[in-house]
Amino acid sequence: MSAANASTWKISDPYSGEALGEIPLLSETEIDASIQKAKAAFAIWSRRPALERAQILTRAARILESKQEAFAQTLRAEAGKPIALARIEVTRAIFNLDLASSEARRSQGEWLRLDASAGPREGYGIVERAARGVILGITPFNFPLNLVIHKIAPALASGCTIVIKPSPFTPLTSLKILELFPDLLPGVLQILPMDDAQTARVTAHPDIAMVSFTGSAAIGWKIKAQAGHCPVTLELGGNAWCVIDESNADSNQLSRIAQRVALGAFGYAGQSCISVQNVAVHSSLWSEFKKMIAGEIARFPIGDSRDEKTLCSSVINRAAFARIQKSLDGLPKDRLLGEPRFETERQLIAPVAWLADPITHQIDRHPLTQEEVFAPFMTLRSYDDSQLLIQQINSSRYGLQCGIFTQDLTLARHFFREVEIGGLIVNDIPSTRYDEAPYGGVKDSGTGREGIRYAMEEMTYPKFMALSAAIP
Repeated sequence: MSAANASTWKISDPYSGEALGEIPLLSETEIDASIQKAKAAFAIWSRRPALERAQILTRAARILESKQEAFAQTLRAEAGKPIALARIEVTRAIFNLDLASSEARRSQGEWLRLDASAGPREGYGIVERAARGVILGITPFNFPLNLVIHKIAPALASGCTIVIKPSPFTPLTSLKILELFPDLLPGVLQILPMDDAQTARVTAHPDIAMVSFTGSAAIGWKIKAQAGHCPVTLELGGNAWCVIDESNADSNQLSRIAQRVALGAFGYAGQSCISVQNVAVHSSLWSEFKKMIAGEIARFPIGDSRDEKTLCSSVINRAAFARIQKSLDGLPKDRLLGEPRFETERQLIAPVAWLADPITHQIDRHPLTQEEVFAPFMTLRSYDDSQLLIQQINSSRYGLQCGIFTQDLTLARHFFREVEIGGLIVNDIPSTRYDEAPYGGVKDSGTGREGIRYAMEEMTYPKFMALSAAIP
């Protein structure tokens, strides 16, 4: 029986194997009661002053600040995230709580002139953003604090109530978030451990006003179908490209770029939907950059997640380990940078780069180029023609984020216009996420946007009232 469909979730450290706890799943009766509790709380919470909602979010940020190390250690242990990266995730979560507090205070809406329409009449129109109701948030294992906060914070700021279905592999960090809201009205925020069948039923529940899902494309689109007429936001996968053009000829600059690219590809074992997966470097820099990446792979710090220097530790579980090993089997060793090493007991996979064919008119359809690998792996290839490169990037069913290192603003602008993605990161890796920005993709990378203010727009709807000056 899979972890997602067991009667309990047994949580252990991916690196050490140490048992961390056992989380019982809720019964159907308990789940229904929780949703009704959230619905009842919405009637009260949605009418609470914006200031009160903002103060609660600020208080949560300060509590998280006071418990940073405890949260980081819990996150590290159950997700296998290197402790240095776990601490960064906690810092981001604090920022998002503070940002949501600020957004809760902002005026959401606009005034319209009624005398500007055909058949004009004096008066004003008021457009407000109204909270949708009970939000169902479904979250993945890889960011069990910050991605959960990315759903909780905008929901609370908007006046919605929310139930979170956490990942069966990392529920401890998500459940710990409840510590940040000790005085919150009961029912406003609930963490509900559920199996797949229960989650499918809740997705279609008549009292769920919106679903916000982060995870794989296969599951995400299935959830959207299950939700029927309910609004759905999907943050799904990617096969992020990173481009290094000829304007980066300075060796010191190129070396810094190689360091960033390696971190984006191999950090946290590549377990991010915007992990650097495909790297295209201009042919004039190919030989030098290839040597730099080989050096980065040789010294990339892999090992125990408790080690302050580690940046690549265990993948989340044995199923993921087996999937990655199978996907990388058969690659010719003479076209690899780094040695494919798989340590089964610790679920460790050594970083590796595949020297793929240069960009030509022929689109590369290889799964390691086109599909999401979710591993400490990258393809590395050269290119000469940026337009052919754009055609290769756009051939994918994904379109989340792309990075380009260039001093040519015209080229950056061209990529921004032509590449089918949700976000372009100029002079940094596509793994860079700005938490205040709209985040999401196109095609199989999803629909809708996250980022606190943009998620608040998804969780609300415009409501219009006309104030006419007189009866016509």
